[in-house]
Amino acid sequence: MSNAKDGDAVKIHYTGTLDDGSVFDSSDGRDPLAFELGSGQVIKGFDDAVRGMIVDEEKTVTIAPENAYGVASDENVITVPPDQVPPEMNPSKGDKLQLMAPNGQPIPVTVVDVTDEGVTLDANHELAEWLVKQGMPFRTAHHRVGSLVAWCNDNAKPMNELTLAEMQISVPEAKEECTQLFDPVASVNARDIFGATAPNQVKKQIVYWQAKLDEEAGE
Repeated sequence: MSNAKDGDAVKIHYTGTLDDGSVFDSSDGRDPLAFELGSGQVIKGFDDAVRGMIVDEEKTVTIAPENAYGVASDENVITVPPDQVPPEMNPSKGDKLQLMAPNGQPIPVTVVDVTDEGVTLDANHELAEWLVKQGMPFRTAHHRVGSLVAWCNDNAKPMNELTLAEMQISVPEAKEECTQLFDPVASVNARDIFGATAPNQVKKQIVYWQAKLDEEAGE
């Protein structure tokens, strides 16, 4: 019986758990996960674990974050103090806004909480947002999307060209509607709040600033 090697098409059943023993993903009740070993279709630690196995072999491995979905970080979630929130904005949970990075790069964010202490913004990917709304823990969603982004980078695949099957390699829970999350036009239109990118919001800003310029020109 031969051992699994790079280039082989393999099918496996698996259960993924966190350090506390809680299950974050499993093929239980589903078809086995099928992929080409060593092709980058799964996280590196998964490839490494399966390489050398034989049919019907079982094993337990611990995969380091750098060989999985990356080290979890809360850097993409920030809380803006109330005095730094424009009074005309009046944000609500679920609103999609846009921040501006120092280099001028727009950063789409989602309002995840509004309290007396400020407005909490999440700048993680929209697919991660979708997974969280389905009930997945934030850290798990962040890891899954990180794996998908890595797969796209390794395979030179633009995210807006992903098929559902390709998306499900890293995010088995993904549904057909998720493929629309990567559509640039849909993403722009979804941010329909003060200062954001939806066309009607842009038009409002144009009208506002044109009026300001006309006012200054008349002084």
